[in-house]
Formats: sequence, structure tokens, C-alpha cells
Amino acid sequence: MSVTRFIRVFVMENLYLNCLNKYGVDPDSISVPKAVFENSMALIPTSQVAVLYSELEKHSGDGDYVLNSMAGSPLDHTKMISRWILSAPDVTSCVRRFNGGVFCLHSGATVQGSQIGNIIKWTYDVKGLPVNIRVHDSVRFAIFMVKLLRDYLGENYTPVRVLLCGFRSNQKVYDSFFGCEVVWNHHRTEVWLSNEDRLHSKQLDTRKTHNLAMTYSELDSLLDMPNPDEFLKNVSEMIKYCRYYGLPTVERVAGFMGLSSQQLQRKLNAEGASFTVLFNYVLGNYAAEQLTKGKSPKIVAQSIGYTNVGSFNRMFKKQRGVTPLEYLDLNRT
Repeated sequence: MSVTRFIRVFVMENLYLNCLNKYGVDPDSISVPKAVFENSMALIPTSQVAVLYSELEKHSGDGDYVLNSMAGSPLDHTKMISRWILSAPDVTSCVRRFNGGVFCLHSGATVQGSQIGNIIKWTYDVKGLPVNIRVHDSVRFAIFMVKLLRDYLGENYTPVRVLLCGFRSNQKVYDSFFGCEVVWNHHRTEVWLSNEDRLHSKQLDTRKTHNLAMTYSELDSLLDMPNPDEFLKNVSEMIKYCRYYGLPTVERVAGFMGLSSQQLQRKLNAEGASFTVLFNYVLGNYAAEQLTKGKSPKIVAQSIGYTNVGSFNRMFKKQRGVTPLEYLDLNRT
């Protein structure tokens, strides 16, 4: 049975937006709806990330589009997740924080460091992406790793060696960005750095301090990443994702999870749940959250796929015991 994994929008949004700008890619030509990228904390199924990588390559017409669209763009320091990573006081703390917290960004990823002699190997491995797509993901992540190091060690910093999955023939553009030997067809992504690079004397004196500034709500959202074996949680997140395509159906949710409709329903029944109950619970809670943020019932109804506000009102009242307008009135008092 297929395992469901998710990636936060934050991980992919710069690549996506840079490709739209650099290559003039029409967002409507991409299967992943552009509305997905309006919330950095939202989750995308890994299967759809693979589709996104493939379609960006197709519509850009550039096999090296990941490097060519990301090499010149700086790290985005404004996002909450960026502040979380870059508020670390030194490069060692940053790497440790990122290694320990990467699961909050990608439930199929493993990042770790190991020291061999005077070399530190910073490694990234991922599950759930097809072999032909891993080269793009490997390049993307190696670029991100090196940019993190350059944030602490200076823009001219070069690692000792970079090892990447898959193969790209345009070696010069990779040598130019990384500034070191680039090795292809490796089983995982690795960035090698010297042990001396951890020393405070090697780090920028002028580096801007990044305030963590994370609210409890943001922290809860960051930590709310389902494990692959949390079936009900994964179905719930898939229902939330499917709203970008219209009102979520059991067929679409099952399809994104690599199941038939019958398999999904049997699995839910074995957990003492049903698709209808979970559907109403997930979308009712999401709607309540959006209403308290000041969005109108009509806008909220549209955002979860309802074309008829009356149907939305009935679902909400069944879930919450009050209509959306009554819910708003109760929360104003």
C-alpha cells in the first residue's frame, strides 16, 4: 500500500515562483493549483511535488531549471520558517536545528551530519520521490544547504565537495555555483565542509541577527506534520489539500493517496471512521478558523470547494451546531 508523505509549501514556493518569473511559465498550465502557494505552511502531498518538478521542467524547457532559477535568489528571511532556522547564533547551531526540525517541513526527509577526519558530511535523503525526479530535488536541496552556509560564512564560501543524485550534463553551471567538485549519481545529497568552518573566527562579524519571533500558533502549525503511519491524520490533511480542486471527494482523496475509493473506505471503517464524518470535521474546523480570521462565509465556502453557500451553511451547522453567521456573532461577544 502506498505511503502518504507531505511537504510544506515553504519548501517549494521559491522554486515555483522563480520559474514563473524566469521562464514565463503559466501557473494555469501546472497541475498543482496556484492557490496552494498562498500559504507557506500548507502541506502538499509528495506525489504532487513530483508532478510539480516534472511539469516545471517541461514548461521551462530547461533541464537545469532548478539551478538556473534558484542560484541567484537570496534566502527569504521574512518567512517564519526562515526565521526559525536563521535565528541560530552560529553555523553549527543552525545545522543542528535544521537537522532536527526537517521533519516539520517534509515527512519523507532525513538530514544529518557526520564527521570523518577533518570533513563534515551534511547529508539529505528523501523518500517518496521517483528516481527521475530526485535529481531536481537533490539540486534544490544542495542549493539551499549551501545558501545557509553562505549566510553564516560569507557569499563566497565554497564547500569541499557536493554529491548529487541523478545526472545533469551541463557541468559548468554547477561548478560555477557550488565552486567545488560536483559528483553525480550518488544515492543521496551530500555537502562536505571542513571542520574548521564551524569555528566562530570563520563566521561573519557583520551577519544580521534574525529574531525567532514565532507565535504559539505558528509553532503549533509548524509541528503539526503527520507521520506516514498516522492514517486518519493523513486522510485529514489530504482532504484539506483536495479543497484546492473543488469540494473534496472520496475518489480524489483516495487517488492522491494511491488507493481506490473502496480501499480508502475500508481502511477508514477499520479505524472506526467514515469519509463523510471526517470530511465534515476537517472542513468544519478549517471553516471556523477562517471565519475567526475575518473572512466572509461566502469566501470561506468557496475556499473549501462549495459552489452553493447554503450547502456550506448546512455542513457547518451540522458540525458546529450554529450557522457561520451565528458562529461569528458568538465569537464577537
